[in-house]
Amino acid sequence: MANKRSIKNGIHVICESVFAECIAVALYGPEKHAKAAEDCANAVIKLEDHYLRRVSHPEPGMKPKAYYKDLRVQFTKEVNELLDHLSS
Repeated sequence: MANKRSIKNGIHVICESVFAECIAVALYGPEKHAKAAEDCANAVIKLEDHYLRRVSHPEPGMKPKAYYKDLRVQFTKEVNELLDHLSS
């Protein structure tokens, strides 16, 4: 298992990339997609904040390995949903 700092850095890098994609769609994409891209950018900011907090404060009673594995799976699922929403 990686340390918390590397997990947080990975979350930040992924969210930063998705945020940049949202801004690019808002600025350079069709006008009708600008509002959806801005909403996506706001969702990325909230997503990053939520998962960074979850890394810092694991749930009591769960084994750390299982907790961080579940966190990674949920984070990946939510990022993929945002990217699917952005591409449609």
